[in-house]
Amino acid sequence: KNNPDIEVRLTTEQQQKFNVFFEKLQTKYLNLQPDDYIATVRRLGLIAFRIIMLFSVFRIMEDGDVNQVRYCEDIDFENTLEMISVLVKHSSKVFNDLPIEQKEVKRANRKERFLEA
Repeated sequence: KNNPDIEVRLTTEQQQKFNVFFEKLQTKYLNLQPDDYIATVRRLGLIAFRIIMLFSVFRIMEDGDVNQVRYCEDIDFENTLEMISVLVKHSSKVFNDLPIEQKEVKRANRKERFLEA
């Protein structure tokens, strides 16, 4: 079939909730984890939107509505945030279990030692 692309959107209220949710997560984990962990929180934001898109596709399969613009249903939005709440805890545990990387000290060669002297 040659169906047009479907754009998945959040309502204004959902956008605000999404931003507040991830702002709180980011602030919380800034205080609990090293700065490197913030990339994980931001990645989970992207994953959340992908899950929202999947739920929207399932709704299309359910109701057959293939309009070019599809707004996320509130129940799907809330379920996504619940899933992310669990995933962020698991991610934090895995992050804590990772071995600490030792920074390799590079010895300067003769030319570098000469220039630094």
